[in-house]
Amino acid sequence: GETVVLIHSENLYESLYDMLNQHYIEYQGQRYVRLAIGTTSKLCPIHNDFRVIVIVDKNEAYTKLAPPLLNRFEKQVLLRQHLLQEEQQIMCSQLSKFIASFTDSVNKQLSDGDEPYTTSNIFAGYHSDTTSSLVLSLLGKNTGKQVLSLDEAFTTAVSRLLWLALPECVLLAAKTNIHGYDWEKIYFQEQHHEDLPDFMDYAFYQNISHNTWGDDIGIQTLVITYSPLSDYTNEIFEYYPIRKELTDEEKLKHEQEELTFKIEELQRQIDREKGEKEGKEGSEGNEE
Repeated sequence: GETVVLIHSENLYESLYDMLNQHYIEYQGQRYVRLAIGTTSKLCPIHNDFRVIVIVDKNEAYTKLAPPLLNRFEKQVLLRQHLLQEEQQIMCSQLSKFIASFTDSVNKQLSDGDEPYTTSNIFAGYHSDTTSSLVLSLLGKNTGKQVLSLDEAFTTAVSRLLWLALPECVLLAAKTNIHGYDWEKIYFQEQHHEDLPDFMDYAFYQNISHNTWGDDIGIQTLVITYSPLSDYTNEIFEYYPIRKELTDEEKLKHEQEELTFKIEELQRQIDREKGEKEGKEGSEGNEE
């Protein structure tokens, strides 16, 4: 039997209840289970040693998945920090201390009455597993890339974290000279936060030799802006080898255009069939 691992397959889970309840039908020594998708169901053979593993985000598991589904599984919580080896744990601890001191240095520059920044406010997308994920990406298994020392890995990790930082927080931290870094130089000169074309030039062409943001398949990057992207971004997306995720408004427009095309195609087909029918009836009348 094989082990099936399901990830991001929420639409399938409701179809697995018969299998999870072990409602098997046995015929000539072969087990079958009924899988239903929508209004369609089918008996599928299942091996005696078959196992299924469902991987889902911890928060979604307890907020979005149905309790009856959860109750049918043995549950294990797996965090990235559980995958860390000793030296990786040390570096993760160092990064956590750095992030805490960076956050503290930013808040010390605020005026009385200003709302203090949280770590997730300073570093976009920061969460409890960010440092563990970052360390694993730098000190994970040897993939043929040059192995970094702990000091090199820490400096690289700090630089990557700075890619996520808000510019005003970088300016506030620069006043404290924390850890001896020139934050303004790194953020505004060495990195590319000025505009989208400049950033994409770096991501697709200058950074390609280092390949630090992706793999042989490509890179996946989230760009956060303070204002909506202007109309010229369509030209940018055509120029660069990138797949853009459509907004809800763009998806709706695309669906409307597709539906309009199908309606027009159907109308043309009806008109053709109607014309052929009228022509046939006319020829039959002439023959009479």
